[in-house]
Amino acid sequence: MGEGVAFNVHSFLYGPLDAISNQYTSWNNGPIQGKSEISILSTHGATVLSKDTKVDGEHLLYDDSEKDYRIARLTTTYHDIFGIIHVSIFDYVRQFPTLHKWMHINTKSGIEHDLEALDNQRQPMQVQRKPIK
Repeated sequence: MGEGVAFNVHSFLYGPLDAISNQYTSWNNGPIQGKSEISILSTHGATVLSKDTKVDGEHLLYDDSEKDYRIARLTTTYHDIFGIIHVSIFDYVRQFPTLHKWMHINTKSGIEHDLEALDNQRQPMQVQRKPIK
């Protein structure tokens, strides 16, 4: 995320199988100092966003085009001190049968909506409250 401080950090981890069992969300983290090591707790489900949602207008929340190679996708949105919304996208990929790694897919600044705003657009009004850590 760089050297600065990230606010309103929301993450979405999507893996194979059905949308409920391999979908994890983490809402309202931060502030987080750039390049710091932290632990973020995730919850099963807690969103209505589907795997074909495009946060940055280009990349899906889960890319299942190469099922034997791409195992999971982590999408994180965050705001900087100036209120600019950023997104970072990583895939957990298989290199060899027993070797896996995280691969950076994209980082983009100036996106229109973070994960929470996208989720709120699709949620009924009474369900829009996200847990605060």
